[in-house]
Amino acid sequence: MGAPKQRWTPDEEAALKAGVRKHGPGKWRTILKDPVFSGVLYSRSNVDLKDKWRNMSVMANGCGSREKARLALKRMNQARKQDERSLSVSTEAISDEEMTEARLATTSSDSLQMRGSKRSIIRLDNLIMEAISNLKEPGGSNKTTIATYIEDQYWAPTNFKRLLSAKLKYLTATRRLVKMKRKYIIAPTLVLSDRRRIPSVPLLESSQRISSRVDPDDINTLTKAQVDFELTKMRSMTPQEAAVAAARAVAEAEVAIAEAEDAAREADAAEADAEAAQAFAEAAMKALEGRSIPRMVRYLYNIGSVTWFFLIASYIPSVPLSFLSFPSMDGNLNDNASLRARIKELERERDELHKDIEQLCMQQSGPSYIGLPTHVPLHRIAGLEQETENLKKKLAACTRENQNLQEELSEAYHIKGQLASLHSAEVSKNIEAEKQLKFFQGCVAAAFSERDHAVMEAEKAKEKEELISRGFHELQQRIEELHCELLEEKILTATLQSEMDGEERLDEAFKEVVHKFYEIRQQSLEDIEEDVSWEDKCGCLLHDLSEMWTFSNPEETSTLKYIILSEEKLRAQISAFRLYHSQHKIDITSLLDEGFSHIKSAVNMVDEKLKDCSMSERDINSSQVDNLKNELEHQDVRVNNDDGSELIFKRNQPSLTTTIAVGNSDASKALAVALNEKVETLLLLSQQEERHLLERNVNAALQKKIEDLQRNLLQVFL
Repeated sequence: MGAPKQRWTPDEEAALKAGVRKHGPGKWRTILKDPVFSGVLYSRSNVDLKDKWRNMSVMANGCGSREKARLALKRMNQARKQDERSLSVSTEAISDEEMTEARLATTSSDSLQMRGSKRSIIRLDNLIMEAISNLKEPGGSNKTTIATYIEDQYWAPTNFKRLLSAKLKYLTATRRLVKMKRKYIIAPTLVLSDRRRIPSVPLLESSQRISSRVDPDDINTLTKAQVDFELTKMRSMTPQEAAVAAARAVAEAEVAIAEAEDAAREADAAEADAEAAQAFAEAAMKALEGRSIPRMVRYLYNIGSVTWFFLIASYIPSVPLSFLSFPSMDGNLNDNASLRARIKELERERDELHKDIEQLCMQQSGPSYIGLPTHVPLHRIAGLEQETENLKKKLAACTRENQNLQEELSEAYHIKGQLASLHSAEVSKNIEAEKQLKFFQGCVAAAFSERDHAVMEAEKAKEKEELISRGFHELQQRIEELHCELLEEKILTATLQSEMDGEERLDEAFKEVVHKFYEIRQQSLEDIEEDVSWEDKCGCLLHDLSEMWTFSNPEETSTLKYIILSEEKLRAQISAFRLYHSQHKIDITSLLDEGFSHIKSAVNMVDEKLKDCSMSERDINSSQVDNLKNELEHQDVRVNNDDGSELIFKRNQPSLTTTIAVGNSDASKALAVALNEKVETLLLLSQQEERHLLERNVNAALQKKIEDLQRNLLQVFL
């Protein structure tokens, strides 16, 4: 015989309630492992906790297990009749809902009044959802618990049970509730993609159970041609569209995998429940086969005590209850047959025991004790017959439950197979999506590499542009400096020109004086010569003796001395002016040579940088720069030749100041022409700078486009 069950103590019940509040119902192993409750519940198992919590929940609803079973059977029959009657009246679910709401409205206006903390019913479907969500029962809530909750919270009409049955059937038909094992749970919301929607299986109204599973015929399977068409379409996509399509495919695959995993978990849970029921039934059968009450009765019969016989008689009515009041969850039809045979055998042994007890009482006690033994067995027999009828009803209910469990188990296995096939299909789709994702990742990597290459080229072009702009800035500064020096030279040249004009006027005056003195000399000598040059006249006057220029009166002598001193002073000034002019001429030529060499080096540097910067335009720009450089060189050579010829002419004829002045003016004109040509060169350089600025703008636009593309790619990946 198995160990008898121990009664639950108040401490154990309090610990069980606290554990359920802390960890929730169904977490029995966690409650037993919790150090707070393990010291109190150390002698209890998971099954004990589960049974005790179920009994406590049933007792909290106000009825025992037997009374609840009877009420459930009666209510099921009444609900079935009422459902058939209500379904015969309304043909559509929508009209049923409207009629139900209309009845609720009329009934609530007549019979529902506000009293205390209870409220009036506003909408029955919302109240049903509220009751199921607030009860939070693991396997769902049955109709009785839902009705009890609504009646406790609200004032209900007289025909509330009929309305509740119709509303539950309507909510089940509209798939807002799921009915499993005569209990209702809220249907989970499934988020499906637009391209592949997996419809749920219709309700199995014959067995009044719903199974939210996928029909294999409704699965959208793609053929090889469709897959090839999708692949070609994806190859023609832009990177952004491809990234969006890949993200959508991955999301669909994840949703399908999550659905498959949820369905697999539900199937495993159903299978585990069926296996637990099978194990519990086998354990009950073993316990039933292990006990031997008739042998105990015969042992007491041999003792021969009347008191023991009365105790046996009081024990016999409870034999069928203790042996047959176990949950009938066996999954085998042979076990049901053995149970029926066992019941018949126990009934036969019961009748034999009653007869033996009556005979023993008659033999040992005599006629005075006939009333008591006869009354007690008759009372017990009536109780046993009633208990036997109840057990037969329970056996029929357990048989139906067993058949329902077998059907549900077969459906669970069938659904599990469907889910396995769906899972394999989703895995293949996921693999295909991963391949597509890898392809798109390769495309994105190639785009990133091209972007990086373009960025590097743009940076190189930007560096070259900065170098050219820096060189151009330096060249522009040098040109400004040369322009300032040129202005200073012009000012100095103007000063020298004014001084030369003054000297020329003095020369004219001196020529007139010399001509006048030469005429006086010729008149005094009475020698008239014509075509005598000014230099010869000066030479004659200089070589004459001083006695020739003496005058008779002192005034004439002082005038002669004054003229001589003036001539000496004039010669000294002329020699100093020539020396000053030669020095300034040398300085100007040296400055011009230095400026020309600097400009030439700057032009060469600009040419080199332009060649490095614009390799694509070297055929056009090189010819222009070479022509410009040749013209500059020819002009510089012409200027240098002119300067050299003037210097040679000056060196050959140092005494001809007029010729020097003419050559100096020609040199200034040549310098102005060279400066104009260099200004034209600078204009060409400015055009080149504008071209580079245009290229810089193009590079900036390209950089902006690359940044936009990179930002879009980052948004796609994020």
